[in-house]
Amino acid sequence: MGRSVAGVVIAFEGIDGSGKGVQVNEVAARLRSMDKKIRIQDFPVYSGFYGKEIGKMLSGEYAVRADEVDPRSMSLWYALDRQEALKNIDREAYDYILFNRSTLSNAAYQSFRVKPEERDEFTKWLFELEYDRLGVWKPDLYFIFDVTEEQSRKNVEKKGQREYLTHTHDVYEESRTIMSHARNVYLRQAELHDNIHIVPCMDAEGNFRSIEKITAYVMEKIPGCLDG
Repeated sequence: MGRSVAGVVIAFEGIDGSGKGVQVNEVAARLRSMDKKIRIQDFPVYSGFYGKEIGKMLSGEYAVRADEVDPRSMSLWYALDRQEALKNIDREAYDYILFNRSTLSNAAYQSFRVKPEERDEFTKWLFELEYDRLGVWKPDLYFIFDVTEEQSRKNVEKKGQREYLTHTHDVYEESRTIMSHARNVYLRQAELHDNIHIVPCMDAEGNFRSIEKITAYVMEKIPGCLDG
């Protein structure tokens, strides 16, 4: 028998190398220790039909790379990947569903090819595409793990080879311009939406905060933001 209330969706966001994946697992462990039913969903799903195509474009295998495709066209690949991944998941079977990246990532990474004065409108279009037209689950809460572009690059260097790549970095990770732009879009969206929280991952001296401190910060936000 399924739960009567659909699971709460929390999106973990941030530029590459910000520690999203680590925090997804840490928060999931904390919630499970509270006897909560948890599902982690990573995006893109590189083993799926759409995810495989995204991986090839990110890897630069095709004549046109992911950072060269028209932003609306590239957005569709990510949107369809999410729609495909979610269609067979029973949301009511979980207390919390944790997204490692969400629609907000699409906005952050695709809008760098959109004119600055049109970026807010592009993000609205993207939200309508995914949430309203395709039925992708809209997160109840977003956490943006904020690091500088320099720290991002250092952390990406530690990742090593990933399955979807033919070399060490994807075309987004190679570009400081894209990382800087994506970070600015995240910060801008946090100004516009009350349910988007910036998680400061670095202290005043520019040092990375401990995993435990960052997790504690996130856990403090979840109950208060979801009450009612």
